[in-house]
Amino acid sequence: MIGFIVGLVVGIILIAISFKIKSNFSKSFIREFKKIVFDKYFPGWKLNEKYGMNQQEIMFPGFFSDPDRFYSSEYMSGTYEGMPFKSSKYKLERREVQHSKNGTTVTYVPYAEGTMYFFDFQREF
Repeated sequence: MIGFIVGLVVGIILIAISFKIKSNFSKSFIREFKKIVFDKYFPGWKLNEKYGMNQQEIMFPGFFSDPDRFYSSEYMSGTYEGMPFKSSKYKLERREVQHSKNGTTVTYVPYAEGTMYFFDFQREF
């Protein structure tokens, strides 16, 4: 019985270690693959996964109403076939208030989410 319990504990530990190794390998592989592809197609590229464009840049085209909450990440800049560009993921949320006999509930609901691209065309249209 003790052998079974020891074997079970060792098995669980080995499974946890293997998942950690697989996760680290996957992240490393994706990071290296991105670097190879981006170096080939987007010369001079820069990527910041934690930060994105500011709210004024995302709102500039006038596609969306002003959000109550704004999130942005994965800022990337570079050139593609000689054309400078920048991109960023964004998420816009609006505040919704619900009143009931039990009180008031405030929730934030996403109404726009995606990736915004800006290209610096070398000519006028």
